[in-house]
Order: sequence, then structure tokens, then C-alpha cells
Amino acid sequence: MNNNGYILCRPQGGLNDMLCQIEHCCRYAEKFSRTVIVDTRYEKAIHFRDRISNYFVSQQQGLLLDATEADIEAANNSIFPYCVMGKVRDYDFHFSWDKRLYVESSTLTPLTFETHKHYPTKYLLHHTGGSGQHSICALQRMRLHDSVVDLLIERLEAIGRDYVGIHIRNTDYETDYHNSLHELKTFENTPILVCTDSQAVLDDARAIIGEDRVISFSNLETGEDKRIHFFTDDSLARQRNLDAIVDLLLLAFSTYLVTLPLKINKEAPQGGYSGFSILAGLLHNNRTTLMSIVGRQHRTLRKFAFSLI
Repeated sequence: MNNNGYILCRPQGGLNDMLCQIEHCCRYAEKFSRTVIVDTRYEKAIHFRDRISNYFVSQQQGLLLDATEADIEAANNSIFPYCVMGKVRDYDFHFSWDKRLYVESSTLTPLTFETHKHYPTKYLLHHTGGSGQHSICALQRMRLHDSVVDLLIERLEAIGRDYVGIHIRNTDYETDYHNSLHELKTFENTPILVCTDSQAVLDDARAIIGEDRVISFSNLETGEDKRIHFFTDDSLARQRNLDAIVDLLLLAFSTYLVTLPLKINKEAPQGGYSGFSILAGLLHNNRTTLMSIVGRQHRTLRKFAFSLI
């Protein structure tokens, strides 16, 4: 076990953002001989809202996927940034558009540390989000929990044969997707898996492609704010997190994957692709890594992992 202290990693955002931040902490920890403790249960956060250890199993000694009460109590007594000393359980925070980081609300101190510095405190706090392509590296440090793999196999067997996967984000981020849905009609007799955060997108897909060809497993609630990784009701956490993780893997296992660029707006000032789409593409293009993360040899998984259109 690394012995120079710990990093309390409280990753924010969607699944890809969270994994990127875990990898960020792991790289620092390897450089400065610390242990990463992932805490996805901070009471005032609005992302994930469950123990990540219910979904993934760490494959590395220096990466712990569950923060204990003892960890939180110890962090209270020696932690950087100093503004959260004594209040690791109840500090207020918000996202600073100027700093592009989460900050402690009363002092506006960034809730993270500089990656080139050594710190004397026993704990470091990393409470922020941010996307990128290092998420797949974080996944290589883990494998899926058996219960998640069981659900993945169940849904792959429900699809039953080669399929096209498409990811469309269309709530806070928006996508021009109608032309792509019309183009997917040309994949005759091929099931189309639609992974989306928007019920309107799913309705359009069924109207354009056909009710009998469109597959979706996620339970999408209607409402003004449909961003399915933003929520405060813990009763929703388990199913939403499972759906997000399994949707990601279903996209990765698809025979043909479609991802679409985002419209340029305040949330995506430079356009680009959502982090979820990026990670799905990385896994789709590296089936060996995909199977390693799944962590199980199974005929259904192998069938889809190495099929091509």
C-alpha cells in the first residue's frame, strides 16, 4: 500500500467525467506514493449518489472504491485545501465558470490540488469534474461488478444479434440528430439501439426508424430538466447508474457505432462530442480492453465483442 497519504477523490459530472477525474488522481498518486479513495456519496453532490464499489471492483491496491467513515474522520483533521479542514462532511461548493473548477463557496478556493506539488497533509481533496479521453485508463484499473455483467449479458441476449448503437445527448447539450436517424433506416432488419438522455429523441427514433426496430433499456423520466446524471433523490441512483453504465457497454459492444457532434452552445462552446460518446468510441475500438473490463469470458460477450458489419 502507498504510504505517503491519501487522495479523497469526489469526482463530479457524468460517467466519463468521473472516470477522468479518478484517473487524474491515480496518476498523481503513483507519482507521490499516495492511495486514492473514491467517494461518490458526498451528501451535497448531485452526481451518481451511490457507492461506485456497487458497480466496479478495483484491480489495484492503491485504488479504493469506497470511502469509510474512518477515512472521512481522518480527512477532517489533515487535508488540503485547508478551507475544508474540519468540514469534509458538509462544505458548500459550486462550479466556477471563471476557474472552470468546483470551488468552496465561502472562500472560492478550488477544491483540488496542483499536480506538480508535494503536500504535507495526510489527505488531499479532489472534488471536480472535467472530460477527456483518460476515462478508459481508469477503467483499465477496474473490472465490472458481477451483477452489472449479469445485466449486460441479459440485455445483449435480449437484442440477440448484430445491432447498430447510436448515442444522442439532447438535454443540456443538444445534437442535430434527425438526418442520422433517417440514415439508420438503411440498415434493414438490423436492430437499432438508441442510448439517449431525452425521451423526445427516443420518440423521434421510433417514429422514423420504426417501433419494432428501435431498442432502448433506460427509463427516461419526463420533465423540464432531463439530465439523467443530475439528481438529488437517492432512490433513483441505483437504476440510473446501472442504465448509464450498461448503455455505455452496449454501445461499445455494438457491431456498428454512431456518435454525433454536439451543437455549439453555452454548455458546449466549442462543440465536439459528449464524454459519454467519446468513451463509448474508445471502448468500441478496443475490444480486448472492453473484455478485460467486463472481466468474464462468456459466449454472449465474445459473440458481440468480435462481430463486425
